[in-house]
Amino acid sequence: MDLATAPVLAKADVTALHYLPVSGKKRFQLLTLFPSLNTSGTSAESLYVDITSKNQLNFKGLKSANAMLTVTTVSNNLVLTVVPSALDLDDMDNTTAQFLKTVSLTTNVTGTLPVANGGTGKTTIAKGAILYGSATGTISETSAMSTNGQLLIGNASTGVPSVATLTAGTNVTVTNGAGSITVSAALETLTANLDADIYHINLNAAAGYSFLSGDGTAEGVTVDANGYVFIGNATPTVPTLSSQLTLGGTATTALVIGNTNHYADRTIQVQSASGATDGINLNFYGANGGTGNRAGGSLTFKAGAAAGTGTAGSLTLSSGDPGASGSVGKVIFKNYISTVQTTVGEFSGGNLVMEKGSPITNYTNTRTGAGALDPTRPTNFIVTTGANALTLADGTEGQSLFIHMITDAGDGTLTPTNPSGFSTITFNDVGDSVHLRFINAKWYIVGSHGVTIA
Repeated sequence: MDLATAPVLAKADVTALHYLPVSGKKRFQLLTLFPSLNTSGTSAESLYVDITSKNQLNFKGLKSANAMLTVTTVSNNLVLTVVPSALDLDDMDNTTAQFLKTVSLTTNVTGTLPVANGGTGKTTIAKGAILYGSATGTISETSAMSTNGQLLIGNASTGVPSVATLTAGTNVTVTNGAGSITVSAALETLTANLDADIYHINLNAAAGYSFLSGDGTAEGVTVDANGYVFIGNATPTVPTLSSQLTLGGTATTALVIGNTNHYADRTIQVQSASGATDGINLNFYGANGGTGNRAGGSLTFKAGAAAGTGTAGSLTLSSGDPGASGSVGKVIFKNYISTVQTTVGEFSGGNLVMEKGSPITNYTNTRTGAGALDPTRPTNFIVTTGANALTLADGTEGQSLFIHMITDAGDGTLTPTNPSGFSTITFNDVGDSVHLRFINAKWYIVGSHGVTIA
């Protein structure tokens, strides 16, 4: 092969497959002719970066990290030079060297260190005096604080502090001792309103009941650990409280509402519900009897008495307002039958409906001669003036009606608008009577005496 025309093998293309022939039928691998780099030191930083193009050695540069060290080349030598003027002792570790650890002020020091250089500008100070800034850049000393309880107290008039003792105010005692000040409060008397702000007064019921009293005795208002309030007079014994408010003591009138200088109507109102919640119930209970044959306490609601020709107060029992589309409430009367509390009657829709027994009432109507009986009255009396025709309109659901003949001057014939099981009822003699019940929009006969039913 003519070497002049042979292709050129670039050094970057040399691989482990390229060899040079040598004598003795041997060959030499071309890759072994290229240099390699190795760091001999243990845990040392390499001076080189890498080798490129098989034989280009790339070495790292050498530079200083800060101004305390310079790097130069002199006669092909790298020269590292420490720059003393650039050394900062604040950056040095003084643990071992301890340079400038102490300075002796007894030698080689003269003059007085002024305030501008961090000193006091003074060479001596009296015993018991305190240094303070008396003007800009000036340090002065107070008089000797040789009296018990003296303090350095700010003085806005002079602009510099004064040496003085604390002055005790009302209900406060200041006792000055040698190196001590004791401030004691005596709260037997207040000279101004006591404002607790957001803090609380702990009556410490666990240790015994304490009272907010009108004369300093154990009566008035107290609160237990549950937040339950007791109010009582005549130094009462506080019971185990089971409600948010308990009234005790000897007063027969436990609660009076209102006062004469702000005299106006009052309302006891249970908190109304918010959102989609039913209103809560309010119950009034009398006292249960104790052990043995003891009566229960009565519960009385009584309106106010009139004065002179005035009208006595009325007692109103009313169900709640049903609103535009609500259901009408009831006024319900209950009593115990045997040992079971039972509804005996209720006002519903303007009518008194007796669930148990019969109504005892003077709420009556007397029908004289022909005409209509009154279905809104629980009792109707008939007084005939001859052969009289009587009518009866519809009542309310569940209503009972009693009809009696009390005067007989002829037969009275009753024809209800909507009867059930009959058409007419004829009253012939005094004492004839009938008991009707309005059910499912019709009048039914519950019982009768002497009448003629057709």
